[in-house]
Amino acid sequence: MASALRPVPSDTIIRNSCRIRALVARLEQSGQLSFLALLGEAPTRISVIVDFLAVLELIKVRYLRAEQGEAFGDINLVRLDGASAPASIEVELEG
Repeated sequence: MASALRPVPSDTIIRNSCRIRALVARLEQSGQLSFLALLGEAPTRISVIVDFLAVLELIKVRYLRAEQGEAFGDINLVRLDGASAPASIEVELEG
């Protein structure tokens, strides 16, 4: 996976709030998501980092939990029942 990632142009800004909204939309549909699948869709290293930070932020605000069935196994991101997504989070990472 790491070798397939492209570098980000230096003028690119990836907003964590955009990735959080995208992750919330996916979790609203299905209720859960594979962490490996999420990272497998990331086109760049910085995208992987931003997606990871988005997951951490959603865990912090108690929107989702991470479950791992076995050591070194895939991590399932599961939306908590009755949880509401954060209204806005403004974090920017520059490439």
